[in-house]
Amino acid sequence: MRAARSVGLHYTAPLMSPRLQSLRGEFAGGVASAIPGLAHALTLGILAFAALGPGHADIGLRAGFAAGIFGGIAATVRSGTPLPATGARASTSLILAGVVATLATDRALDAAGVFGLAILCVALSGALQILFGVLRLGSLAKFVPYPVIGGFMTGVAILIALSQVPHVLGLAPGALRRPALEWLAAAQPLTAWVGVATAAIIWVVAWRWKRAPAALIGLAAGTAVYYATAFVVPGGALGPVVGTIAAGLPLPTAFAGIADLVVQPTAVRHLPLLATTAAVIAIIGSLDSLLAAAAIDAVAGTRNRANRELIAQGAGSIVSAAFGGVPVALSPTRAIPAWRAGGRTRAIGYIAAGLLAAVLLVGTAALAYLPFAVLGGVMLTVAWGLVDTWTRGIVRRLTAGERDRMLLWSAATVVLVAAITVLGNFVVAVVVGVFLSMALFIATMNRSLVRAVHDGTARSSRRIYGPEDARRLAAERGRIKLVELEGAIFFGSAERLVIEAERWAHTADHIVLDLRRVTTIDATGALGLEQLAKRLRARKVNLALAGVTPEGRHGLALAAYGTFADPSTREWFADADQAIEWAERRLLGSIDSFSPQAIPLERLAFAAGLDSGEIEALRRSLRRKELDPGETLFREGEPGEHLYLLARGAVSITIGDAGRTNRIVTFAPGSIFGEAAMLDGGLRSATASVTEDAVVYSLSRSALDQLASSYPALANKLLLNLGRHLSGRLRQTTDALRELSDGAG
Repeated sequence: MRAARSVGLHYTAPLMSPRLQSLRGEFAGGVASAIPGLAHALTLGILAFAALGPGHADIGLRAGFAAGIFGGIAATVRSGTPLPATGARASTSLILAGVVATLATDRALDAAGVFGLAILCVALSGALQILFGVLRLGSLAKFVPYPVIGGFMTGVAILIALSQVPHVLGLAPGALRRPALEWLAAAQPLTAWVGVATAAIIWVVAWRWKRAPAALIGLAAGTAVYYATAFVVPGGALGPVVGTIAAGLPLPTAFAGIADLVVQPTAVRHLPLLATTAAVIAIIGSLDSLLAAAAIDAVAGTRNRANRELIAQGAGSIVSAAFGGVPVALSPTRAIPAWRAGGRTRAIGYIAAGLLAAVLLVGTAALAYLPFAVLGGVMLTVAWGLVDTWTRGIVRRLTAGERDRMLLWSAATVVLVAAITVLGNFVVAVVVGVFLSMALFIATMNRSLVRAVHDGTARSSRRIYGPEDARRLAAERGRIKLVELEGAIFFGSAERLVIEAERWAHTADHIVLDLRRVTTIDATGALGLEQLAKRLRARKVNLALAGVTPEGRHGLALAAYGTFADPSTREWFADADQAIEWAERRLLGSIDSFSPQAIPLERLAFAAGLDSGEIEALRRSLRRKELDPGETLFREGEPGEHLYLLARGAVSITIGDAGRTNRIVTFAPGSIFGEAAMLDGGLRSATASVTEDAVVYSLSRSALDQLASSYPALANKLLLNLGRHLSGRLRQTTDALRELSDGAG
């Protein structure tokens, strides 16, 4: 051992091959997807078939697993997203629960008949989804206003919560139809304790440990609470458990006998209900899946294929129905954890399905002991999760006192659709949603995209110009127009935007359209922007698009429609500040201000009022540097020992780290910067980086002290010039704050 140490020998563990690392990541992703999938399988199938009564809970439980296992595999085969995670979803399961409840009231149908017709409804919904995909209707989902979707999902959340109240309170099915005092008197406190404790555990886990499988932990902890309470309070009313479950995996026998069932008179009268419910499930399932795909893309950086995804989910629902399962949809709550765990391919879908199958094969006996109160507590958290962050944001803005017209319209739409979903039925809610979509569409057509218009005197860039350029630019800024847009640029609004922009061209040489708040651009909108640029160019007016980059969503949309194909015609900028700076520099260029030559020292503001002898004395105290773009003069947190005079080029002041920086200001030739830290002896509060070939003079604190000792009159003049410079900077800051104050009002 000593000899080994003397020559530096040591043991190194073999590195894992890239293929093995990939396989481990896919398996970890499959496990991460299966964990929430297990919670869905345990609860959503039971929710769908709850109307059959606790005695048939095994039908619902196996229906949830059939969706997660076989529906998930079928959808994964054809999935339009690289991260397929398919299974039962709360919205479609509740819609199915509605039709099951209606069928269960028909005394001519037994449990097998209700189950058969419900399975037929699931299969029809899958066939309709496939038709949606074949007809390429996936792209139409983006035109459904989000308030309609938010209202429907909020209504579904309320219905799910109401459906679980009997389980959580230990009430008999249908107890909520009686007067409130009666069913409250019949509530079982111990059962309520178990249900509420389960929900509380899930919420706490989700709040404190965001990546933990909160639903599964809550399920296990709630079950432990149930049996611990039963031990402490023998004979206490805690509500029933799931009970005996058939062993083994579901078989594809659910369609057997359906052909004979649907021709019976008792079933024929329900066919219209089945058809309309199937259509609603198909529509809601499609929207749910496409919104989920968009959420997955946003996190994983992938791009989904909407129409292929509809076909995949439709096939998944048909296969799920064949095995006695509920409808399926893409689930972001399963796909995103899978991606974070290392999953990158569709293998996660197969692994998750295999793990769910293993649970059903070996865990049937344990599943029989699951309490309904615990499952009800889990479903309460599922219901809360359906109220999306957008809808909650609407509530927060209203409670904060905002009363914007579009905000009020969105809130009213959410409330109306949610109320119809709860008090009426799903079909009526979808129909009302369609009409509201049309109303919003018409309102958008008649509403200007223009949020605000500013000229260059009110909105200048964060570039600080030298005194000479600043004076010249002050008389020219009014020839810049900044137009803030809000909403969608599409066939209903593009023409009006073109008309308004041509009116601004009468008084502007440069028009900046800020697209930061634009939600979407369709083909007509893209062509309208390109035609506007050409028309303005013919009138010697330049058009810049702010909030548009080649890699951004607006840039990709414009490129996809074949517009702005020539890069030389693209005046695109990441934000309005950069676009305004471009316009300012074009104005200065048009009055022959820019020069590739460095400004002589005697013309810099710092040297104003100095005679030739003082200029030479100052020159000897300065250090001259020529810098290339990308070089750094000083960094945030360093000691501030110099001030700088910029004679040529540009220097940007930024804050932040290498991962993300924010530009505070850009200095142009003639500027003074870095003086604050030098004068007060503090640390640099930002980083200074060269953005254009630069010539910079630096003056150290010790050199300034030496000038003050040897040439006191010269030092006084320099400090006076520096004071004038700081005064001008303060005035600019005051103007910027005034502008922000006006904008807030």
